[in-house]
Amino acid sequence: MGRVVVEHVRTRASYIWLKPEIKLPILEIRGRKMTVGEFPGYNAVIISHAILRVITQQVVPTWYSALGNIKGVYLITDTSTGKQYVGKASGDVGIWQRRCAYADNGHGGNVKLRALLAEKGPGHLSYYQYSILEIADTHASDKAFWLANRTG
Repeated sequence: MGRVVVEHVRTRASYIWLKPEIKLPILEIRGRKMTVGEFPGYNAVIISHAILRVITQQVVPTWYSALGNIKGVYLITDTSTGKQYVGKASGDVGIWQRRCAYADNGHGGNVKLRALLAEKGPGHLSYYQYSILEIADTHASDKAFWLANRTG
């Protein structure tokens, strides 16, 4: 199953009511659906918000398996300003759970990221870049993880 890419001029509404009289010019017909590659390894994860959404919406098996079985420390970089947010994921589904929250709303419940998106608008998500700094097994205790990964 492929994908049809259509042209859409954005209006005030953030969605389109699909009615028979709406005509959207077809720009491209793709033979394969849009997807991302296999999980590249923890040190190689540097992805955009758009790629993060594809990974979480399609529940790409290699990504789900790799990110759902580890807890860790991750980094979100705003490439337009260089500002960085460091967070930790320690839930039952590890980093996967946090990635889904960020893919869904862009802020994952973080107050500062929520304020930034309220100020800049949802289009600002195109400047977000996600990477992983440290990992641990989801069964490791939080105390053991933080002692093993502290600096100084």
